[in-house]
Amino acid sequence: MCPFEKPYKEITRFTMYKDLNKLPADEPLPFGYRVEPWFPSLLPAFAAALAVSVSDSPDIEVYPKLASKDGCVDLLKEIADAPGFLSGVSWLGFFKREPCTVLMASLDQVKQEGIIKIIGVAPRHRRMAIGSRILIRALWALRDRKITRAVLRVNRECRGAVQFFRAMGFQVTDSQVYN
Repeated sequence: MCPFEKPYKEITRFTMYKDLNKLPADEPLPFGYRVEPWFPSLLPAFAAALAVSVSDSPDIEVYPKLASKDGCVDLLKEIADAPGFLSGVSWLGFFKREPCTVLMASLDQVKQEGIIKIIGVAPRHRRMAIGSRILIRALWALRDRKITRAVLRVNRECRGAVQFFRAMGFQVTDSQVYN
């Protein structure tokens, strides 16, 4: 089971989809940034990037594990150990040596859809195009695997995230109350 299926308190999450037949160009990362694929030995750095990325998010109240680096380690382990995890579509972004962005993806093997489980960008690195570039890379990697649609779920209260995903071409197709 996905660790995000059991929130601490009631929330409404949007389900958003994107058709992978029309994708923007996979442009280079901004100067000073690089990404590394998932390796278990990078788990602490992935967790550090996730912890700082959600530090100002309403999701901390909903998913208490996000409030600490150790909780982020546990959550990322759950995602990485789940069936369908795509290590080749899960990345850690660095600015110089600082972990600053994270994306974890998996495959819904029944629906043959790519699932963006987590994407986060540290607050001081937002509006630098790193989030959009890492997401576009993930969408291209899914498409290279012959997957035609990507899905994600986002807390309705995370207005910036909802706007970001809409700007990236995702459309809200459903909303669901989790409690």
